[in-house]
Amino acid sequence: MGINRNWNEFDWEKELKKDEQRIHGYFCELSTYLDLPGEEEFIMKKLMSKPELVPARQDDEVLSFESFYEDNYELLMNSEWRRNKNGIFTQLEQLGREWTLIFSTECSGRDFATGMNILCRFGKLLTRNIDFIELSSGEETPALKRAVLKRLYAETNLLMGVFNEFKLRRRSLLKLIDSFSLRLQHIREQIFDTINELK
Repeated sequence: MGINRNWNEFDWEKELKKDEQRIHGYFCELSTYLDLPGEEEFIMKKLMSKPELVPARQDDEVLSFESFYEDNYELLMNSEWRRNKNGIFTQLEQLGREWTLIFSTECSGRDFATGMNILCRFGKLLTRNIDFIELSSGEETPALKRAVLKRLYAETNLLMGVFNEFKLRRRSLLKLIDSFSLRLQHIREQIFDTINELK
């Protein structure tokens, strides 16, 4: 995404939604081109041929798949950053790890799709949280920070909704799922407080 300091929250919200459409499009194409040489660059070129998915940019920089993810990868591999820099990220990471274990033992058959949905939503939350942290350590862009946090807040609500639906089907996991929901509610409150601090 190009940085435009004149944009307001709603401009950034529109761009963030476009970003999510690109991610969705990437994974839709992935199964077709998986394991082919240069699969990532090929998929990105295909996505960028669709005008509605082209990000707003401030220069003519060449797009590459790696440019979207290499910085996040370095952050994820930095254990000191994970431990010290962001409590919300650490909490989400822990919940994601716990859900991975539950998913591998409890989500077979008809529950597989829901279990995978939850796992992917944890991934989205972690990614959006990294976006915010990178912004906090870089340029002063309060409108973008608020937009990212609001997406994080909305995605947390959606994940809580998926958990609430899931526990109606899996009564045997009721206490476990309620524990996830309670911890997500606490994270959501922290996100809300951070949004208010940026006003």
